[in-house]
Formats: sequence, structure tokens, C-alpha cells
Amino acid sequence: MIKIRQGWVKKGQNLILSNIKKDENGCWVWQRYVAPSGYAQGWFFETDESRKRFWLIHRLSFSAFVGRITEGLVIDHLCRNRACQNPEHMELTTHRVNLLRGVGAPAQQARKTCCLRGHPFNEENTYTPPSGGRYCRKCKEAKREQQREWSRKFYRNNREKCLEWGRICY
Repeated sequence: MIKIRQGWVKKGQNLILSNIKKDENGCWVWQRYVAPSGYAQGWFFETDESRKRFWLIHRLSFSAFVGRITEGLVIDHLCRNRACQNPEHMELTTHRVNLLRGVGAPAQQARKTCCLRGHPFNEENTYTPPSGGRYCRKCKEAKREQQREWSRKFYRNNREKCLEWGRICY
């Protein structure tokens, strides 16, 4: 959890407001260093020159303008602009909720209601392994049957070789 010290809240607010440019969407776009990931980053002196700390600037902005960031929660940019520092465009959420609101692969997969072959992702037809993800039971069974059929054909066509290898031939 980030601890807020009264002495640096105003200093943090001033730092944010002096290094942003407001755009037409209401975003406060950071004008200093923005990492390749799209997030603004920088060093901030909390109280004096001896307490220098590296910050993701959106976390500093949220802490300075809104309040504490609770442990286990992350900041979601509701405007989808990672360089935005406007605390009105930010919300504390769990990491999972943040991922599912996004546009990345996990979010796209979670929004799917059927598999590639059109079978519905419902309780009876969906298998969820302990490692995560989900699979269509009908497609998985069809693939298993296809593999069995391929094995049968292979061993039928290669009976002599199978005997040499010590395998059971169908």
C-alpha cells in the first residue's frame, strides 16, 4: 500500500499539473517521459532531496488527487489512454477486471460465446483445466476421435512394421 504523507500531496499535485497537456477527450496527457509500454514514469522527491522514489506517474496522480491505492488493486484507465493522468479517468479495480475490460488477448477470449466451430461455451460443453483457459468439449472429443482414427489407419497400413516395433496392430 502506498503511504501518503501530507507534506508531498500538494507537491505531487503541482508536479502533475505542471507537466500535462489537456486534450479534447479530457485526458491529462503527460508531457515528459513516457515508456514504450505507454505509461508515464519518473522520479519524485516525496519530502526532501533524500526521499527520492521512482513512480508510475498515474499511480502518483491517483494517490495525490484521490487517495490511497489499496493493496491488491490496480488502476484502470477508463479512457484507455495509458499516458493520461486525469484521476477522473482512473478507477481502482482488481487485476482480473482490468484485464477483462481491455482489448488484449485475455479480454477477447473471455468475450467469446462460442468456439471456432460454433459450439456454445456453456456449462455442459466447456472444460476449464486447473491451469486456466477453456476448451470446447465437443471439439476436444472430435479431435480425440480423429487422432484414434489416424492411429488405426497407420497401424493397419503398417502391420509388419508394428510387429517389428512390438506394437499392437488393429
